[in-house]
Amino acid sequence: MIGVKLATAALLGLTVATTLAQAPPIAPSSLDSRARLDSPADARPGFEPGAPQSVRPSNITAGDTRSSIAPALPIPPVPDNAGPREFLRAAHDALAAGHTGEAQAALEQAETRVLSREVSPDQAAVPSDNPMVSRIRDALEALGNGDRARAIQAVDTALAS
Repeated sequence: MIGVKLATAALLGLTVATTLAQAPPIAPSSLDSRARLDSPADARPGFEPGAPQSVRPSNITAGDTRSSIAPALPIPPVPDNAGPREFLRAAHDALAAGHTGEAQAALEQAETRVLSREVSPDQAAVPSDNPMVSRIRDALEALGNGDRARAIQAVDTALAS
């Protein structure tokens, strides 16, 4: 009789574990346009619970790097499929509002979009000569040095190029 009870309990445990393993993932909450890091859902995709979070820029220059792990930054209010100019405008707006962490995230996304280009395999190691890349780097460096005015100026220059 005890064997039957143990077998039943084991079978029930396996059924529960299988059911829980098949549960659908929880969708991230929708963010308002100026989301701060109130929860892990407000962070970048790939955010790991327990990872550092920040609304300030960091790990841009040697002077603002305190850890080899960059904290999660707020998501800029731009659609994922937006181009570099939309991210630059979001960076400008965030800088003007003092949302420096969001500005860093927007600048990094703009840079990624500019650097995403099609080239022949023999040119893959050749750095981009797009002037927007150096303007975005200038903005990030200014942001890393705490110079919001210079960062805004570099963003404006990038938008004009």
